[in-house]
Amino acid sequence: MVRNIVHLHIPAFAVAVERARSAKLRDRPLIVGPISSPRGRVVAASFEAYEAGIRQGMPLSRALKQCRGAVVVNPDQQLYSHVSKRIMKKLLSFSPAVEPIRYGHFFVDMSGTRRIFGHVVDSALKMRREATDDLNLCGTVGIACNKLVSSVAARINQPGEYICDVPWGSESQFLAPFNVRVLPSVKRVEETLVEDLNVKLVRELASIKLAHLSRLFGAEGSSLYKEARGIDESPVRPPRREPSVLVENILPEDTNDDAVLVMVLYRLTEQAAEILSQRGVFPRAVTVYLRYSDQFDATRTASIDSCSNLDSVLFRSVEDLFFKVCSRRQRVRYVSVEFTRLTPVERQMSFFASEGLDKGEQVSRAVQQIRERFGSSAISPGRAF
Repeated sequence: MVRNIVHLHIPAFAVAVERARSAKLRDRPLIVGPISSPRGRVVAASFEAYEAGIRQGMPLSRALKQCRGAVVVNPDQQLYSHVSKRIMKKLLSFSPAVEPIRYGHFFVDMSGTRRIFGHVVDSALKMRREATDDLNLCGTVGIACNKLVSSVAARINQPGEYICDVPWGSESQFLAPFNVRVLPSVKRVEETLVEDLNVKLVRELASIKLAHLSRLFGAEGSSLYKEARGIDESPVRPPRREPSVLVENILPEDTNDDAVLVMVLYRLTEQAAEILSQRGVFPRAVTVYLRYSDQFDATRTASIDSCSNLDSVLFRSVEDLFFKVCSRRQRVRYVSVEFTRLTPVERQMSFFASEGLDKGEQVSRAVQQIRERFGSSAISPGRAF
């Protein structure tokens, strides 16, 4: 059966939500970024600001000099999360297979739903109307037999325009005239591919044999070969429903300073450890997720051997995983840590609460007890500053 994958894309999601909240911001150059940070960077920019040369990741001070009439608003992550969940709820009425990638990006698998909703184009039109119009947002939609091609199809449209439906079998032909940067794997090898080999269009990449790509890029060569031909077999994965603890941080300033990133990770681990302690559980797996300033995402998951919810113990796994996943020199914009496979703590009676713990774990246990009694802000270790 040929799959029907719909990609709903809301360009500059943060800008769209801020304009939906305040009509005064419409038709004006709008920048979303941390105003209070002296070296903050642009999180999102409106089309008007983009035309003035404003780009995501640009220092706010430079952006305001370049576009003096721009309005700057602080990012409101709680609002963006709330709106994203409302959109997700509406999309679930069309299909149980909905995968949110990040704010403003959703994949919906409409395969086998024709008898219920009719032709997939009609379903996508109704989906866009119900998911965005009710919230005063503008979205674009792409349809194809896989996630890769549908996401490209959604990005080439302007909000409110026709829906781009790529017929099955024409994926390679559709992608051929586009810049190779539309392919996700290109970001990992862009310098060699674009600058050294002078490969700029997808059709040029598609003309290179698999053996040559594998020799140049190793395992990445196979991904490049498939993507250039519009091949993507990855399924639409709904969010996991298993219990987890997720903590995240959008950095006030993009950075590739390991010391700063490790400090941020420790603070996140502290927050997660407090939640785990309150729930009376400990994790058996952890995932570290990074988003770079060029929108490249990197993630890695590892098992946790220790049966503990102490921050000092958990951070050993988090720090080790971070240095494995952070392999690029590009600056990092967003960090999240998610603890999964939660297991109830077996509470045993003991005359000595710290029995079997080393000195570091005893300190963490003492800090945890102080926070339980006097609040989470009562005490913090020096490495968190």
